[in-house]
Amino acid sequence: MTIYTDLNAIDDFEQDLGFEETLKRARTFMISYLDLVRTELPEPVKHALEVARGYSKGGLPPKDLDDARKALWGYLKERHASADYKTPENAVVHAAFAPLTDHKDLKPGEAISERVSNFLDCVNRFEDHSDSVAALLKSSYSKCVCGTKVACLWNRRKNEEKMGSEWIFSCGISASRDPARQSPPEDLL
Repeated sequence: MTIYTDLNAIDDFEQDLGFEETLKRARTFMISYLDLVRTELPEPVKHALEVARGYSKGGLPPKDLDDARKALWGYLKERHASADYKTPENAVVHAAFAPLTDHKDLKPGEAISERVSNFLDCVNRFEDHSDSVAALLKSSYSKCVCGTKVACLWNRRKNEEKMGSEWIFSCGISASRDPARQSPPEDLL
């Protein structure tokens, strides 16, 4: 399985639990992925990572995301690297924009998984950790809808025939579902 196939889990999650929750978890995934990098990151990337982390925890306003993005652009422009995605040091700066993404930053029709894919391409040019993608995706996108335990939502698409008309969560919750519904019953959320 390639990392790009693994990213289908993001699209499945978004279909099941919505855009905002998927974007929030994408940010968490990208922060975790950048945390794997052992090579010294450029200062603007370190700052962007701290801003994304603070925003994720609810401690920073969206304006801080904008300010961090402006700092990244300034750094790239200073180096004449606004369009350089190939040089490892510049690619990781481009990658740092992704965890700073807010819902208004996605282009019409752009999927969250596409943003994550571009992020991974850029980070992996700097330092490759693609062997960790599947595990990080699973930990980022398989939390139970109650937020406390791992759920079967990660494998729901693969196991749909086995599950029939039941939503089955590994935390022991199961409930019948209407096949026309795209999300668990409200009382499980």
